[in-house]
Amino acid sequence: MNEFNNIQNKNLLIKASINMLKDKLNITLSHNDENFKKTFDNIFETLFNKYKDNTIELKKINTFFLNNIKNAYQNNNNIIKKEQHIDKEPEKENKLNDDYLDIKIKELEEIRSIVPDYDNIDVYNNNISKKNIDDNNEKTNESSTLPTSIINYNNIVNTKAYKSFVISSINRDWILKQNRNNIDISLNLDIDYKIYNYIPDKLLMPSFLSLLTPLIKMKITASSNEYYYNFICSEKNKNWDTWTSLDEFEFNLNNKNLNLIFYDINNDLIDLGYDNIKIISYNKETKNDYNYFKLFLNKNLNIFNNFNIYENIIINANNKLIKQNVYNIDNNNNNSIYIIDFKKEINNLENTTILKYNDQFTLIIKYYIK
Repeated sequence: MNEFNNIQNKNLLIKASINMLKDKLNITLSHNDENFKKTFDNIFETLFNKYKDNTIELKKINTFFLNNIKNAYQNNNNIIKKEQHIDKEPEKENKLNDDYLDIKIKELEEIRSIVPDYDNIDVYNNNISKKNIDDNNEKTNESSTLPTSIINYNNIVNTKAYKSFVISSINRDWILKQNRNNIDISLNLDIDYKIYNYIPDKLLMPSFLSLLTPLIKMKITASSNEYYYNFICSEKNKNWDTWTSLDEFEFNLNNKNLNLIFYDINNDLIDLGYDNIKIISYNKETKNDYNYFKLFLNKNLNIFNNFNIYENIIINANNKLIKQNVYNIDNNNNNSIYIIDFKKEINNLENTTILKYNDQFTLIIKYYIK
């Protein structure tokens, strides 16, 4: 409980509480507001007394605290309920959105990591004796030195805590939407999309793409709004290169749906290839109790998207997705690859298609509370 009770944590909770009340309840307050100070102090004291003899994580008790601040103001009386109401755990109350609260706690932790521990602020604020004041008045030629423990809390950097999610072309319906560019995305996040800002962070692209263009322009279409972001290759890799965004502005979502399109430096649509590649025929051989397949594909491969040994593929066999590994390639026929069905998952390869795993892209997006 020492961490909870120190001045640094208390100041961080003040800022988090004020921001939370504005975000969630549209209540704008100053840290000097008398009702807020009374409410804050009462909840703080109640929780401290309740748990001072217990071992409890700082993150958990900070969560209790923010939840009770929110509940107090939601009741429109600006007073604290009696103790048995205050110390209920969040899951037993009309709690905050878990994702929102988690981000707010992370903001506290990030700010804490850059702010020293200033526990002597009360000494300066409350314990200056008259003798010290008189001494300072007499020593007019000497500069007054404030204790290093004083925090000007209003000047603390407004650190944002981000969470992130991943969009991958592998998750699209590649049977119906074969092309990897210009794809529609339906997100599957359990959040209220409207209360967050979103920023593209990293883009993982097949390694051949850096040979085609030094810059990628990405267009995001969301709720009829268009946003453009530029990416440059920041790290080369054998399979996927990392591209980093040059832009740091946010985009907004009103729902889970968005569209992604990628352009090259000349603003031409990038050919990222396609999936749902047909297996036009195959040979099967059983050796050592394993099934060996040679697949003949209906695809004109080029220098950029040849198959590689040990590359993963996904086979769509009668709506059953089977992940396999390419163990060899026919040097005389680039459209032919070899796989070994170790698990004996494949019964029939008639009317089947594949997805080329190494040619998929991945987009990492950060998001935070508005």
